[in-house]
Amino acid sequence: MRAFVTTTVVLLVLAGVAFGFGWVQILIPPGAYAVVATKTGGFESEVIPSGVFAWRWERLIPTNLTLYRFELRPHRAELSFGGELPSAALYSSVLPQSPDFAYHGKAAVELELRPASLPTLVEQGRLTPDTLPAFYEASGREVAQALAEKLAETAPGAGTETLGADFDARLLEELAPRFPHLQLLSLSVTSLQAPDRALYELARRSYAELVAARDQARNVAAARQGVDQVAEEDRRRREEA
Repeated sequence: MRAFVTTTVVLLVLAGVAFGFGWVQILIPPGAYAVVATKTGGFESEVIPSGVFAWRWERLIPTNLTLYRFELRPHRAELSFGGELPSAALYSSVLPQSPDFAYHGKAAVELELRPASLPTLVEQGRLTPDTLPAFYEASGREVAQALAEKLAETAPGAGTETLGADFDARLLEELAPRFPHLQLLSLSVTSLQAPDRALYELARRSYAELVAARDQARNVAAARQGVDQVAEEDRRRREEA
């Protein structure tokens, strides 16, 4: 009987030790998320949030399991962006005084990494807990670039009179699908200097007309040259006859 009790106690102790070693949840701070990777099974596709029971037998094998812990908070970035409307320099050259078709401005964006994207980003080597701040900084630059490209297509006319909540909301809605790993929580264009769209359209049409006139002149010159060449060949044939 004493041996049975001793064996039972030993088994219970071993079970408790095994449970403690495999209990992953206790290693995740409140509000954090964890990505699990093991040498025996690779990366798990599901992220583990804090407060959710998680036990992994793989942790019973020494050095087999690695836990990447992330504390995700909204990141706010102040962005500067700028660029030119398509073929701006080319179109500007056909108008007097060569008007400037560049635009520039500033914006504030608040973004946060989607927890569900953590396993993919970590497995691809694009993210670790230590590089999370750098990831956010790089993401802010990507948002600024995307914002510049979007405004090159849809920027309002000269000045900033059209800025406002509706303008920001539309941009936010249009930009969000370009960043599947991020939640764009807010976007505010705080300043924007945009070129005169009407003048730009005039320059674009003028350039198109100039190119068309040039092509037509070339075609006329080529046709005239062909006629002259035929006449010259006809004259030579008559002289030889």
